[in-house]
Amino acid sequence: MEKVIKLVLEESSEEALGSKQINVFLFGSLVDECEPALQQGVTVAITGFQVSHSPTFSKDGRHTLQLELSEQTGARVFVYEQTLGRPPVTGTKGPIVQRTKDYVYIPLNEVKEGLTVNVYGVVKFFKQPVPSKGTDFYSTLTLVDPSAARLHCVLFSGSLDLLPQIYKVGDVVRFHRLKIQCYEGDLQGVNGPGFSALTFDGALEAGVTPRTASKSYQFTSTDRKIVRELRSWAKANLLAPDTLRLKDIQQNTKYLDLTCQLLAKETDGYLLLQVWDGTKCQRPIWQVNLDGYKLDGDANAIESLRGLSVDVLVYDNHASTASSLQVPGTTANTHTPSVNTHTPHTLELHLHGGTSYGRGVSVLPEPKQVLTLESGNISSQFVEYCSAQLATVYCPKNRQ
Repeated sequence: MEKVIKLVLEESSEEALGSKQINVFLFGSLVDECEPALQQGVTVAITGFQVSHSPTFSKDGRHTLQLELSEQTGARVFVYEQTLGRPPVTGTKGPIVQRTKDYVYIPLNEVKEGLTVNVYGVVKFFKQPVPSKGTDFYSTLTLVDPSAARLHCVLFSGSLDLLPQIYKVGDVVRFHRLKIQCYEGDLQGVNGPGFSALTFDGALEAGVTPRTASKSYQFTSTDRKIVRELRSWAKANLLAPDTLRLKDIQQNTKYLDLTCQLLAKETDGYLLLQVWDGTKCQRPIWQVNLDGYKLDGDANAIESLRGLSVDVLVYDNHASTASSLQVPGTTANTHTPSVNTHTPHTLELHLHGGTSYGRGVSVLPEPKQVLTLESGNISSQFVEYCSAQLATVYCPKNRQ
């Protein structure tokens, strides 16, 4: 259950036009922080709130809008010691209304336009957050569940940390206070006041610790059961993308998701990531001639994995993310032998611009050994990974 406090604020000015009272709702950790000081008659100032229509204005005669505050919106409440200068309402002590809330989750086939709902779902498609035309970031995703319905969601936030931390198709998400609207004839979920999200790894064997920027959230045994049931359902019913190892890449492979260790990067001449996933590609892969360039990375690792690591060229909107990736070690001067760029049947790895089909690059949430080493006695400490959708392009004989 999540605590919710409802306050009624009254305008202190006698010259205020229209309704002088407005409903204010505090969610989550703000309740515990503010409850001791919220007594009848105190003066408060609030910031970082979100505004929504009040469903009770026709009954209570207060403002047609209401204010909603939560940690996720960065809201703040300032309580002043001086009173408003008039006696409190008889018989009222402490916060005006206090209640707790049991969450009810509905299947995706029951969402309707105009509702604000709590839902669980499995990620069928997603795009990493990108800057909007304004000052916010936004991310898009499609959820599915056993009801055979799907829901497309568009989520905006001024902070990347407040958007769902999704890393792959099959991740499980929990959304609270998701607003449902209609866009071009289809239902769409958007984040409204008080929206919050938890994300869980979709793997059956993974733990149930959520990924979230929130410092306070409710998570019960019922939630754990839902997450595990959705993982099992997704395993049996959801077609996962082509997540291949380097050893599995074939001549006719066009697109893939690659989970790999970032060994080095070059950002001066090219924008290049040098990566490895613990296996060796069985097909010839074109390597960039970096003779004279400086690679950021551990020189020993770069040298010991020569012939096993692969080069990924990065373009356009992915450049800033790729440049910011952290690599172990220091700058290494490279003297790579020239590569015959006319070799037939050579594969290339490119991360092209745009976000179609979820194309992008991201760092996985925590360092852990997720790759099996299959390269003899070579050992590696897997410290940081990037998960990228890459285009594998055939290199024709007449490449210039």
